[in-house]
Amino acid sequence: MGPQGIQGPAGQAAVRAGTATIPASASTVTVTMSNPFSGSPTTYVVTATLTKIVNWGTDTTALPIFVITGKTATTFVINSVNLSGTAVAAPTGGVTIDWIATPVQ
Repeated sequence: MGPQGIQGPAGQAAVRAGTATIPASASTVTVTMSNPFSGSPTTYVVTATLTKIVNWGTDTTALPIFVITGKTATTFVINSVNLSGTAVAAPTGGVTIDWIATPVQ
């Protein structure tokens, strides 16, 4: 076994994560993080994914993608839109989304 390499700089382990729900008939949800990011409020990225398979109906033009907007140090908005950018309302029962916000270095 060779010698241990040099230690890199301390990283920022300030990842935020949680769950948000877009209610039925709505297309957005605002997420509030209890611990704010420091520095520029847009120096983090958000990944959002559904927590389970959802029946969005048979219209394939209505299948959503999630777009993140309105980022501040403590909040961001998850928008459900189609490929044309038109809002796509959540089906009956709403949709639950797992999200993780990671600082960009």
